[in-house]
Amino acid sequence: MTGSDATPWPLAVFDWGTSNLRAYAVDARGAILGRISGRGVKQTEREAFPRVYERAMDRLQAKFGCRQALLVGMVGSNLGWQEVAMNPAPQTRATVQARLVALPGTAAHIVPGVSAPSLGGFPEMIRGEEVQVFGGLALAGQEEALVCLPGTHSKWVSCRGGAIQRISTAMTGELFDLLCHASVLKGHVTSELGGTGLAGFDEGVTVAQSGLGAVLLAFSTRPRALLSGRVDPVDGRGYLSGVLIGSEIQAMQQATGTRALLIVGEPELAGFYARAAGALGVTAQVIDGAAAIAAGAAEIHHARLAADPPVNS
Repeated sequence: MTGSDATPWPLAVFDWGTSNLRAYAVDARGAILGRISGRGVKQTEREAFPRVYERAMDRLQAKFGCRQALLVGMVGSNLGWQEVAMNPAPQTRATVQARLVALPGTAAHIVPGVSAPSLGGFPEMIRGEEVQVFGGLALAGQEEALVCLPGTHSKWVSCRGGAIQRISTAMTGELFDLLCHASVLKGHVTSELGGTGLAGFDEGVTVAQSGLGAVLLAFSTRPRALLSGRVDPVDGRGYLSGVLIGSEIQAMQQATGTRALLIVGEPELAGFYARAAGALGVTAQVIDGAAAIAAGAAEIHHARLAADPPVNS
């Protein structure tokens, strides 16, 4: 079965990242009908990708009727099923769909990533987040926005006219993890869940307003605990998180001049980013990351169908 002779909806969307596979059944409106999960690219041998794909598709077809698929993320990297070259910015939904890579013998296409200059002018890239960006724009009803995608490596994507123009990456999540586990701060913070640490978080964001940046501010977590008697590691975790996230948002606000963000991601983390943004005088609209990837994939699939209508639908 090829993509041209298969019923186009519902669409199977494979968000195949490094650590996890999340596959969704998505209708023509971009709504998620159901989902399944599995192992990510790093845990999948190259020769096993077709088998994993077929098993997931069998489940999605049996339950939801999915017959076509878009594969998003690291599945198209040199670690994945088939390496797909990045496409240089600017990229829109339409230009991305024109560069989809078909997987022979399947009804699946891999969505290529996007490369673009950063705000500093050096090379940057995203693979998978481009679909979330398009979905976030669609759900927000916007064509121009600074989109923040929080995570281990937070992506900041400047969009104009519905096109991805620039990309910048902040290693905030990874830096937070390293500081919690492998730095002099580890005795004053915990990376474990439990307790919100909101008061500490808000204080950290306030400290970030000094503009000194995370490198000069992160250490303040230690004297804050030792000299003030604030020994609660959950409070310390909140404070350090506020310093890092606040510094990240402030740096991007100063670099772009924006006073509004579109934040796309996992709701809890996105909520912390929105909280920090508000404290820094930046308005933020939050879009759920799963909803965004479903909506973005639907936008790309609609564009593909318009360019190459199915024989039977």
